[in-house]
Amino acid sequence: MAKGELIRCRSDIEEQQKRLENNLEGLNQLSLTNELLGVQAELYSKLTEEIHKLAAKTRKGYPELAGSIDKTADDTKTIFRNRLAAIAEKLDDSNLLKNNDFSKELSDMEKMILVLWEMNYSTSEIALLLGISQASVRSIKVRIKDKTSTKNCPKEVDSDATDEQQTST
Repeated sequence: MAKGELIRCRSDIEEQQKRLENNLEGLNQLSLTNELLGVQAELYSKLTEEIHKLAAKTRKGYPELAGSIDKTADDTKTIFRNRLAAIAEKLDDSNLLKNNDFSKELSDMEKMILVLWEMNYSTSEIALLLGISQASVRSIKVRIKDKTSTKNCPKEVDSDATDEQQTST
């Protein structure tokens, strides 16, 4: 090889190494975000469950308190949705969705579910992480599939049913 070719090859290797380092940094950040999201989602689910139990107990005897509890639950849901939007914005900036032209058509919730789905999370795990029902996750997966062509969508929606069966066995 000529000296010029070696220099070009070395430059290409260094460039690839920088890209790999950036990707690794992004994966580390995403992993941490994912872990924090899991903890937060579990706590959020428990909190909202307790709030709704309290509201149900106090509805007849203390309607004002029940209204206050319902407002707290609504405020909590709003905060969760705002945080979800912030995470979805980070996903837009990450390499996970940059290569997909259809990502602009997806809602924040659809983006979150798509990324978790691509990371092989089951429907039940996604539901727990995002504080929504499994039925909602399945319907959102169908919407994602409808908004994207089959060739761009990494998995079939129906394939998740087998994931659920494997998890339960």
